[in-house]
Formats: sequence, structure tokens, C-alpha cells
Amino acid sequence: MRTITADDGRSWTAFVGRESYGVHMVLFMPQSGGGACQAPLESATWLEAERELEAMTDADLLRCLNERSWPWGEGFDGGTP
Repeated sequence: MRTITADDGRSWTAFVGRESYGVHMVLFMPQSGGGACQAPLESATWLEAERELEAMTDADLLRCLNERSWPWGEGFDGGTP
């Protein structure tokens, strides 16, 4: 689990999750409330996903949040969002 602060000052908690169809995700939960976001990870196992998240810099996570994420609960078609 990680906490990052976006350029707009909003703080997010980032943690690993898994969709029912097996894709590991990084979930972004805004600390001030509001809608969560999600983005796929490359990892095949939970342990690998935790390590992938741990290896990301704050800049990597912000890029993931800004460029690859979509609102939690919306579908993932397996492609790049």
C-alpha cells in the first residue's frame, strides 16, 4: 500500500487488487473521498503484483493514475484504457 500526492494536491492511496477474471490491478482510492480508479498491472500473481507496486516510483504511480486508469467498477476489455 502506498500514498501519493497528485499535482493538484489530492492524496491517493494505491494498493493491489484483483478482478474476478484474474487480472491484478492497482487501485487508487482518494483520501478525501470520492470515486476510486483502477489500472491493470502486468503481474500474474498477487506477490508479483505487490512487488510491481513496490518497485514503482511516485512518478510512475502518478503517470499510471493520470494516463492508464479508469473509474473503479467500469469494465476492462483487456486493452489499453
